[in-house]
Amino acid sequence: MLNDCPHWLSFSKTSGKSGSTTIVVRATLNNTRKDRNAVVKFSSSEYDVPMTVSQECPYLRINNKSFGFDWDSSKDYHASSLPLVIESNVDWKFVSTNVSSGTPTLEHFGISQDYGKGSSRIEILPVVMNTDKEDYQMTARLAAITYNEYGRAQEIPESAVDSYDISMSQKHIKFLINETINPINNTVSELGDSSFTFHVDTEVPWKVQYQSSEGDNWTDGLPSWISANRLEAGSGASDLILKWQGTDSKGNNVGGVNPYSTNRLVHLRIISTDATMTSSRKLVYRDIKFNQSPYVLRLGKSSEKSEISLENDEVTDKQISVTSSGAWQIKNIPSWMDVTPVSGVGNQIVTVKAKEQNLSTTDLTSSDFRLESLRNDIKCDITATQARFKFDLDSPSVLGAIPTRSTLRYSVTFESSGGWEISGAPDWLDISQTSAESKGLSNLQIGAKTVNPDENQDRSATLVFSSLVHKAHGKTLTRMLSVLQRKYSFDLTPSALSSIPAYSDKYNCGLLVVCSGDWAITSCPNWLTPSVKSGDGLSDVNVTFTPSYNTGKTARSGKLEVKDNYKGTVKSYTVNQDGFVFDSSEENISGIEVINKRSYTVSFDLTEGAPWEIVSGYGSWVSPDIVSGKGRASIRFTPTPNPNTSKRTTSVKIHSIINDAYKEVYFQQNEYEFDTRTESFSFTELSSDRKS
Repeated sequence: MLNDCPHWLSFSKTSGKSGSTTIVVRATLNNTRKDRNAVVKFSSSEYDVPMTVSQECPYLRINNKSFGFDWDSSKDYHASSLPLVIESNVDWKFVSTNVSSGTPTLEHFGISQDYGKGSSRIEILPVVMNTDKEDYQMTARLAAITYNEYGRAQEIPESAVDSYDISMSQKHIKFLINETINPINNTVSELGDSSFTFHVDTEVPWKVQYQSSEGDNWTDGLPSWISANRLEAGSGASDLILKWQGTDSKGNNVGGVNPYSTNRLVHLRIISTDATMTSSRKLVYRDIKFNQSPYVLRLGKSSEKSEISLENDEVTDKQISVTSSGAWQIKNIPSWMDVTPVSGVGNQIVTVKAKEQNLSTTDLTSSDFRLESLRNDIKCDITATQARFKFDLDSPSVLGAIPTRSTLRYSVTFESSGGWEISGAPDWLDISQTSAESKGLSNLQIGAKTVNPDENQDRSATLVFSSLVHKAHGKTLTRMLSVLQRKYSFDLTPSALSSIPAYSDKYNCGLLVVCSGDWAITSCPNWLTPSVKSGDGLSDVNVTFTPSYNTGKTARSGKLEVKDNYKGTVKSYTVNQDGFVFDSSEENISGIEVINKRSYTVSFDLTEGAPWEIVSGYGSWVSPDIVSGKGRASIRFTPTPNPNTSKRTTSVKIHSIINDAYKEVYFQQNEYEFDTRTESFSFTELSSDRKS
C-alpha cells in the first residue's frame, strides 16, 4: 500500500498483491519556480519502504534581449555577429514575431531554425545590408514549450518559467530612385526623342554607369545617344534627366534612333561613390533598364531582301508597301523602271512599273537597288527583274523527216510575248495558224497536205516566225523551223542482228524499217519473234526481235525479208545466232591420297550467262566450293580422309540447265593401309652373372 503521496505526484497503482509490479509515476508541472522533493512510503504487514521523489523547476534564461545593427552589418560584408546564449532545461521556440518597421524576418537576422532543445548559442547577424527605404525593426518572443499527448507544442505558463521579447533591429541607408529600391524598367520608341526624369534621393554621393551588353564591365557615363543633365551628384535629393537625343563620336546628332532592326537594351545603374562603399562586397546601387523598340524598315514582307518581278510589258505595275519607323528613300533605281514615290516618311505605298516592254530575250535585272533609312544605316536590298520577251518554239523531230506518204498533222507549240507571223510556207504544207496579234501560247498543227509525188527528191521548206512587236520598233526577232518530207524510200537498218548470243536473259536487237509504202515481214526464222510484222508507211517503225535460246552446239542463221507492198520490192537481211557452248567431256581424278591435304579444280566452258548446277554425287566425301553459277566456271573439290581399308569412288554431275546436258567427274581415293597380322615374341631369362 502507498502512503504519504503529495498532490503533485500520481501513481498508476497504490496497492497490490505479493510479487513483482511495475508502477508508473507522473508529476504535474512544477510552477513553484524552485525544485521540490517528496518522500512516499510503500507499506506491508511486515515492512515500510520509503522512496524520495525530486522534481526540478523548468528554467529558460538568455544573455541579451536587444540586438541592434548598422545598415552594413551583414554576412555578405563579413561583419561580426552578436551571440544569443540560451540556458534551458526544456525545449524552446520563437513562438511569435512582431514587425514594427520594414520587412525583416528571423531569417534576415540569421535565425534559420526557430526552435531548439536545452542550452544553445545562436549567432545573430543580418544576412544582407539594409539599403531598403526604412530601418528594420522586429520583436521575437522566445518561450519554453512542452508537448501534449498529441505531440503538439504548447507554451509552458509564465507562472512556471519566464519568456522573453527579443528586439532585433538594423538601420538603413537611404538610396532611392523614384521612391523605390526595385529595378526600374522603361520602354523607348525606336525613334528615341524621349525624355525620362528620375528622382534620386540618397544619403551618399552617386554617379551614373552603363553596361554595353549583359556581362560586360561597367563604364562611367552614358552611351553616346543618351544625354543627361548630370552624371553624378552628392547626397540628398536631385533629379536625373535622360534624353534620347545624343550625338555620335563626330558630334553629329543621331537623335537616339535605334540603329538596329532588333530591340536595343540599355542597362544603367546609379551607384554610390562614398569612399567607404567601394568594396565589391559593399556596393550600393539601383538598376535602371531601357528597352528600345526595333527600327522597322521593310519592303513588302521582307526586312533584309526583297524581290520585285515585273511582266514583260510596260502596262502592268505593282504596288508594294513600305513599312518604316521614319524617313526613307529608294536608291539606284534601274534605268528601265519607274518608282513613285522614291522617298517618304513612315508607311506608304510605292508603285513600281517598267518604262517599256522588254524586247530582249533575257530578263532585265537591277544592280545595288535598295531601300534605305534616312535615320540610320538600315537598308533593304531589292532584286528587281523584268521578264524576258518570250519567243519560244518547240517542234517534234518528225517534221525534219516527214514520211513520203504521211499527211498527218504534227503539234508545234509557240509562245510569244507579242504578236507574230509566219513566212516562207510552201503550198504543199498545211499550217493551222500563221499569225497572232497578241501575246500567248499557240498550239499549231503542221503537216504535208499530200503525198510527196516526187519519188526521187525530198521536198523542204524553212518557216520563219517573226515578232511583230520588234518589227514595229525597227528591230528583228525570228525563229526558224525546217520542214522536210522525204522522197520515196525503202531502207532497213539492223541493230545487233548479225551475231545473236545463244543465250541471254534479255537481248535487244531490232530492225528500223523506213518505207514510204505499206510493208510486211514476209520471212523470219522461227527462232526470232518480231514485235510487229507490218506497217502502213506513214511513220518509221523500229521492229524489235526476241530470240529463243539456241541449245545446239552449232551456230544457226536465217533470213529476214521485208516486202514493200507499194512497189513490190523485197529486201532481206541475214541474221546469225551463236551455237551453245558446254564442255561435257568426262573427267577422272584418281590416286587421291588417304590423308588428303589438297583440293582438285574442275574447269569447264559454258555459254556466257547460261546457268548450271551440281545435281548429284557430292556431300558424302567430296565437297565443292560452289554448287551453282552462270557461264564458264572453275569448281574446287576437297576430299575428306578415307577411313576405310579399301578404295572408294564417287562421281559428280554438273548440269547445264539450258541444253539439259551433263558433265560427269569421277573421283577415286586410295585405301587406308594398316597391318593387322598377329605377331608372337619369346624371351630367355638372363643368367645371374649377366643380371648383375
